[in-house]
Amino acid sequence: MAELVQKPGFIYIDSRELNTVVAVSKETGWAYCQDGTKYSPAEVEILKRSGGVNMAVHLLKREFGGTLLAAELKR
Repeated sequence: MAELVQKPGFIYIDSRELNTVVAVSKETGWAYCQDGTKYSPAEVEILKRSGGVNMAVHLLKREFGGTLLAAELKR
């Protein structure tokens, strides 16, 4: 994978769950993954409340796009 150039105005998170780096805009709250998947501020909030993103959700979003509306953790 190419080395990530860090830009000012972003917070960079090394996601072990997704095996990628996520750049979060300090200004807008949008989260951008190295694979091109992006999450809106509302989606980021949904994921925070549900304990974070998992690979299955991420792969679905990457392949099909769309918007996360809710997340439920089934036990």
